[in-house]
Amino acid sequence: IDLGAGNFKEIREQNPLTKFFPFDSKVKRSSVLVRDTLEDTTKFVMYVKGAAEQILSLCNYRMNKEGDIEELSEDDKQSVLTAMDNMTCTGLRCLGVGYRIYNQDEIPFKSTVSYKLEDQDAEILFEDMVWIGCVGIKDPVRKEVPDAVATCQRAGIVVRMVTGDHLETAKHIAKECGILTCSDHVCMTGGEFRELSDEDKKKVLPRLRVLARSKPADKEELVIWYKTCNEPKDIVAVTGDGANDALALKNADVGLSMGIQGTDVAKEASD
Repeated sequence: IDLGAGNFKEIREQNPLTKFFPFDSKVKRSSVLVRDTLEDTTKFVMYVKGAAEQILSLCNYRMNKEGDIEELSEDDKQSVLTAMDNMTCTGLRCLGVGYRIYNQDEIPFKSTVSYKLEDQDAEILFEDMVWIGCVGIKDPVRKEVPDAVATCQRAGIVVRMVTGDHLETAKHIAKECGILTCSDHVCMTGGEFRELSDEDKKKVLPRLRVLARSKPADKEELVIWYKTCNEPKDIVAVTGDGANDALALKNADVGLSMGIQGTDVAKEASD
């Protein structure tokens, strides 16, 4: 595939990294601020990627196929959302990509010598961005996973998926894994979960199999609910691999961090 980008190493040298914003599960994006040293040294570019619908919400403009910038209309947004639906229903993870160019005086640097920028000061930069596009990424289920899930189920263990993925993507993967197996099973988003009353939770959560677009606090709250509020109360085991899983791992009866890929924070919170 010709991306028309030439030598990536050379491009990166010409556009040195000024600020890196790691993936944040609350806003579901990561980004980099780079400086243009080739054409105009007073210009900076913010490149952002993440959950497609989240990135789309930051954009008021779009790049067309000729590379020109146009206003992002409501029809354009609907076309993107339709394309996303088509991808997520087949199990693809949708990643949105956008950018914006700034003059140096538009960025609240603490210092224009070191180009120091605090995270809280940078929030004003994530608006009026230019939509580049959306890609679908396939993360195939490992062949041993369905058998592992089935083994747990035969032992009387209810397997539930809690993920940051889009709901339709999560449902497709849950079906492939054997987690979502009947029409009575419940799938919902983190936003819907947070709106449930105590009475609703008693009716819905025993049948829950997929919680998508969730936040770390949702996973922790689920663990606590199944341990203390479900009837009968459950013995809860949690798997996780990142710092965002630490609270859920710590509150679980059994915390299982993922071996090689697990972060130190997750491992320390596990059993």
